[in-house]
Amino acid sequence: LYVSALAESLNEWNYKIGLAGLNYSISRADEGIHIDLSGYSEKLVFLLGKLVDKLKIITIEEKQFEDIKNELKRNIANSKLEQAYQQVIFDLRAFSSKEMIHPDLIYNPEKGVDLISGVSLKDVKEYLVHLYDSIAFEGSAYGDLNPQELEEALKKYYTILPKEPIPENKRIEDLTLHVPKGTLLGTMIDSNSNNNCYGSYQQFGARKPSLNAAIRVGHAHLKSGFYTELRTKQQLGYVVHSSTYYQHKVLGMLYLIQSSTHGVFDIEKRVQAWKKSAIAELESMTPEQLDTYKQSVAHELREQDKTIHERHQTNIFEAIIMKGQFNYKEKIAKEVDHLQLKDIVDVFKENFALENEASINVYLKGTSKIEEAPSSSVKLVEPSNYKKNAKYYE
Repeated sequence: LYVSALAESLNEWNYKIGLAGLNYSISRADEGIHIDLSGYSEKLVFLLGKLVDKLKIITIEEKQFEDIKNELKRNIANSKLEQAYQQVIFDLRAFSSKEMIHPDLIYNPEKGVDLISGVSLKDVKEYLVHLYDSIAFEGSAYGDLNPQELEEALKKYYTILPKEPIPENKRIEDLTLHVPKGTLLGTMIDSNSNNNCYGSYQQFGARKPSLNAAIRVGHAHLKSGFYTELRTKQQLGYVVHSSTYYQHKVLGMLYLIQSSTHGVFDIEKRVQAWKKSAIAELESMTPEQLDTYKQSVAHELREQDKTIHERHQTNIFEAIIMKGQFNYKEKIAKEVDHLQLKDIVDVFKENFALENEASINVYLKGTSKIEEAPSSSVKLVEPSNYKKNAKYYE
């Protein structure tokens, strides 16, 4: 509500900034506030310095604030009208993230949850008084910029806003849930969608270049078989998707199938059956196939960024997410170069074995109301309760 009220307050100023060839946005992130600026290099640092003077000024009226509250309610309600697979992907992310709070815990009239209606404009202004009492920056700047000028602009934030910087060991980091080996966690979504959808995020282990390389090359070989078997042959639905799924500290895979003809637990059984056949498929890979996949994966990793935006995103990944591990993709590419078939088979054989699987599964049941029993292997839980005492990848 603060971020939306601030954006509304800065509408006129934002228009003038746009005329000068500059753009900025302020948004809420799970770790705090995200500020993004772009435009002409010679004025960008100037804009960064000026923006700090605006962060604690809310000028809107009560009527505008009520509109903001109603829009937030609509946005949360409309998220339940998205495609079934989109809802499942969102819930997988919410379940696996330590800091992410599901919107259902903020506004869900069906369950009697409404933390929006009771908030007044006065509440937001009082909240804002102490919001920036202590801050810390993580960020990246890329372009024709003067580092000294940029540093001076950032120092202004510490001068004007906080009483003290946040010590490094106290800063919020969005950690990923550590699912124990041999544990299949599950959560149910009842939806008005015409489709059912099953999504599974399977963790393979802590992020390291050798494991990253094995997953990339293994998936390159397996992805067409997954689609052919479950979409073309079994015709489960139009949305049949598999991909690598990497979060800050952990590597894994994502499997997603949306269907109007099959129930979520039936889909899950078919995915598990495919995993058993996938090991034999990997083992049958010829040396020529392996070399082709390795060359393709290594080429993609070594491909140069083509735009300023792409380079900026690479900087953010290496500097912030990877904590200063620059040239990280090259480290993976070198592991790909030396990868043997046995390395790949061993990784997938270990993680695809049901007794070793570590996964988060989301079952979205639509209006088809196909009756079926859940798998005995899955532990159905309420995510927010489970996360309270869970372990996370550090």
